[in-house]
Amino acid sequence: MLIANMSTKSKIFITLKKHPHFKQTDAICKTLNKAGFKAWLAGGAVRDLLINQKPKDFDIATDATPEEVEKLFKKTINVGKDFGAVKVVYKGITLDVVSFRKDGLYIDGRRPTSIERSSPEEDAKRRDFTINALFLDPSESKLYDFVGGQLDLKRKIITTVGNPLERFCEDKLRMLRAVRFVSQLGFRLHVDTLSAIKSMAGEINVVSGERIYEEINRLLIGNNFIKALEILNQTGLTKELFQIELFDLKNAKKLSKNLNIRWLFILSHLSQFQRDMLYKKLKVSHDFRDFIETTLSNIGRLKIFNKLTLADKKELSAEKFIKESIEFYLLANKLDKACINFILKNPKLPKPLIKSEHLIKRGIKPGAHFGKLLKDAFTAQLNEDFKTQKNAIIWLEKRIASVAK
Repeated sequence: MLIANMSTKSKIFITLKKHPHFKQTDAICKTLNKAGFKAWLAGGAVRDLLINQKPKDFDIATDATPEEVEKLFKKTINVGKDFGAVKVVYKGITLDVVSFRKDGLYIDGRRPTSIERSSPEEDAKRRDFTINALFLDPSESKLYDFVGGQLDLKRKIITTVGNPLERFCEDKLRMLRAVRFVSQLGFRLHVDTLSAIKSMAGEINVVSGERIYEEINRLLIGNNFIKALEILNQTGLTKELFQIELFDLKNAKKLSKNLNIRWLFILSHLSQFQRDMLYKKLKVSHDFRDFIETTLSNIGRLKIFNKLTLADKKELSAEKFIKESIEFYLLANKLDKACINFILKNPKLPKPLIKSEHLIKRGIKPGAHFGKLLKDAFTAQLNEDFKTQKNAIIWLEKRIASVAK
């Protein structure tokens, strides 16, 4: 289906030309055109332009082969020539240039075993969702829609191209991508698309942890992520991905748009064992794991803050991520002003008044007792058993004397 010519003054082209990467993108398209090839913008960028959103980046679909593309540009990167894809590096940006293709069989739930060159219409039919199967020819100011993507954009509905079971069998991650688009766009899932996800949710873990992690990150930063989490619950993806029945969404609306805080919400539903297994599966960074575990530990101590010793309160106040811990804790709990004021007034721990040299000077040799004595001295300092260097030394000598007895 060919959509009629569009005025270059229309909103879509005004938005396109304002994009910071338009000049480079346009130059790449014109280079392909001059060599006799089509060069159309494809997929998500076209979708975003049609709903008046700024595209993150651009993909170019062409009838040129990867080898023909390589000959036209000074710098290219082979990211999958067997699948018709190369990256073109031009004046500071890198764009995917992908040949129109028809996919062969999918046998691993991830990628086709082979591809063959095809027409733009055939290329549109192998894509995941109708709203991502649109093409825009900037040189002719034409929009191409072979699968009804424009209508679905107007209806704000996410529909697979063709049979949803077939699309999801080809690449199981598409189930999660569908939910991510709910979060990102605020659209609803077509009833058949929703039904297919319910029936196939158990196969999501065929996908690598890295791809799942990346997709969940995108889902969590969407403006409609609560709606997306509801669908994860509804379809069974929550259980399959996180090994729990449902997310408790009662306080989810209060969450800030902070990716780590939203991950914290997800992972606070899991046991320590479940979290450890998920970290391993998703191959998360040490920093990510440190944030989650430190924050959850902080929250556990916030729950009993008034029962803590003075030293424990000061140590908690100086912990990493304490502000995020308080933010999350207050979603479902109360913390009196005195507690908050105490934490805000004690952002750092003081320097120890008793140091290694004080112990060595008094004949204490390094070892387990040495370390324990330093730790006990600092705890006593935090508990304000002494406040000056002089009193600290008195405390130390009394402690050594008591142990000697």
